[in-house]
Amino acid sequence: MIRERHYYLYAKGHYKRIDLWEDLSIIQREYCLIDPKHINCLIDPKHITAYDIIQVLAGIVWDHIDRRRFIEVFHAIGPHTMERDFFGEDKRYSYYESVVEEMLSILREVRVFRDGKCLLDLGEADFSLLPENEDHKKYQEEMAIREKKTEGDEMAKEVINIVYIGDHFFLNSGTMMSSIYRIEDSGAYRRFDWAFVSKELREGKEIHIRPATDMELDRFTRELQQLIEERKKQTEEQNC
Repeated sequence: MIRERHYYLYAKGHYKRIDLWEDLSIIQREYCLIDPKHINCLIDPKHITAYDIIQVLAGIVWDHIDRRRFIEVFHAIGPHTMERDFFGEDKRYSYYESVVEEMLSILREVRVFRDGKCLLDLGEADFSLLPENEDHKKYQEEMAIREKKTEGDEMAKEVINIVYIGDHFFLNSGTMMSSIYRIEDSGAYRRFDWAFVSKELREGKEIHIRPATDMELDRFTRELQQLIEERKKQTEEQNC
């Protein structure tokens, strides 16, 4: 089992989230093998602990991040993002919390198994450390029942395949492009939006979302460049 396993398990929802900083402080103490009574009297959990947690998480996340994702992290932790503006989050913005939440989201996406092979040995969750997330437990039970029920069942169900290309395409194109595209059966890409994702999910459809491949990113980058050049040309013509 890897030493950092509890950070992964927390990110993936195995533990109940009570208070982000207190939860991660408990995991940090276990990770550093420090007795809680000593760490509490030495540091201020609202400040230095947050910095220490970010340092450890950054070291873990570094193994799972590429250049494109690294750039997206900087956009996601800002006070004004497309998602925050769209959904109108009403809680006060916290830089430290945004950084931690983004790093946890990266750990949440890390594959543990592939084709039956264990890629990351996380072991079992330790519920003496943090309480069990009952919602996650129910989800696992429901998934086990669903897998058993659908095993060998080839019943046709509409599946929507979506590729995520990044928020900067939406921003740099002046909203002419989206951050996600639906892949049609023909192989063509059709613009999609997060509001459409919510609608399809409400209707019971299955959504598969994956990051774009390098080849797909090259394709959409060329399309973005073409849009930028066309917009520049139109501006020049209007100014003539």
